[in-house]
Amino acid sequence: LDMKQQLAMVLGAVALRHGPDEEALAAETIALYEEVLAKRREQADGTENKMTISTMNNMAYFLGRRDDPRALGLFEQVVKGRTRLMGPKDIGTLNARQNLAQEQIKRGQIDLATSALKEVCEGKIENIGLSNPSTLRSIAVLLDCLVTGGDIKAAHTWLRRIERLSISRYPAQLVAAIEKIEAAK
Repeated sequence: LDMKQQLAMVLGAVALRHGPDEEALAAETIALYEEVLAKRREQADGTENKMTISTMNNMAYFLGRRDDPRALGLFEQVVKGRTRLMGPKDIGTLNARQNLAQEQIKRGQIDLATSALKEVCEGKIENIGLSNPSTLRSIAVLLDCLVTGGDIKAAHTWLRRIERLSISRYPAQLVAAIEKIEAAK
C-alpha cells in the first residue's frame, strides 16, 4: 500500500504539473488514492488511524489543487481524525486545520476559514512561537483571508504582532500578504 500511495503522489504531481492535458492521469491518481484508502480502512476495521488519515490528506491535497469539491470533505475528515488521535494543539492537527481553512476560502466560506485560522495561528504561537516559519506562513494565510473578507482592521492587528519581530527575511507568502494589506489601505 505504501508503494501505491507513493505512486499516486508521483502521478498526482505529474498531473498537476501538466494541468488539464492530463485528465486520464488525474483519474488514475484518484483511483489509486481511493483504492489505497479503502484498503487502509479495511485493515483498520473501518476506523481512522494515522495511515488512513495520511492517505486522506494526500488525496485531499491533490483534489484541492485540481479545484475538486471533494477535497473539502476529505480535509474535514483529516481534521476530525487528527484531532481525535493527536489532540487539537498538535502541530499536525493545526496544519490540517489550516489546509481545511484554505479549502474553505476557495469555496467562499471566509468566516469559517477566518475563525479556524485565528485558532491555528494562536495554537502555533503557543506551541512553536511567533517567529517560527510555520507560524509566519499560517499568519500569512490568515492575513490573506482577512483582506479577502474585508477585515483590514483585524489584518493590521495581526500585522502589528509580527512587526515587532526582528526577522531578517520573512517567508515569501507573508511578504505577499503584507503587500496585499498595504494595497487595501
